[in-house]
Amino acid sequence: MRLLSLLSLSFIMACNSPEPQQPAVEALLPAELKTATFPIHLSVEQQVPDTRLWQEQMQQAVDGTDGMVAEAYFCSRFDSSLVFALLRSGTAVGLSQFVGKWNAANAIAPTLAYLQNMDTMDVNFGAGDIYIYVSHPVKDFDHWHTTYLSLESYKGMDSIYGLGLFRGVTSPETVSVLSRSVSLVKASDYSKVLDESGILKAAGVTGEPNASVWRRLQY
Repeated sequence: MRLLSLLSLSFIMACNSPEPQQPAVEALLPAELKTATFPIHLSVEQQVPDTRLWQEQMQQAVDGTDGMVAEAYFCSRFDSSLVFALLRSGTAVGLSQFVGKWNAANAIAPTLAYLQNMDTMDVNFGAGDIYIYVSHPVKDFDHWHTTYLSLESYKGMDSIYGLGLFRGVTSPETVSVLSRSVSLVKASDYSKVLDESGILKAAGVTGEPNASVWRRLQY
């Protein structure tokens, strides 16, 4: 009888015990995203052994998350194992769910960046299959943006097409530009002109640009 009473008491206590509190899904995200305006873009960069398998798994994860959309997939022009995805999320919950799933699925955590799109974006705009992604810090975004817009005519003449302009959510002083070029030669010439003209310094760029060259992956 005593054993039965103890078992009954344990059962009652277990039923009445509060369930452990689960952390909110948004807790996986940087604090800055709590006040950010959605949609938010997410860039994912990582090294993978199988590019096609990575793309398929990434698309499955995107399809299984409400509000997530894959804008484009890329691999490096110089190292096909280096891949880059540009995603878009309409909600903080969906973004957090995706980040949790993708981090858990990868033994080595990918490099993630949360981006606010500052312009319309069309990854299919322009000719050529060379995609250039450049990030750098700026002193004043509005001043830099004015200079960036003044380069549009030159970029078009030299077959450089601006596709998207982003500002870091966790580091708003960092801007990133996605462009498309007809060739590596044209892209290199354009970069050389920027370096030699002093335009970047005049625009308030305060650090060395981080540039990468990509090839578009079709799904």
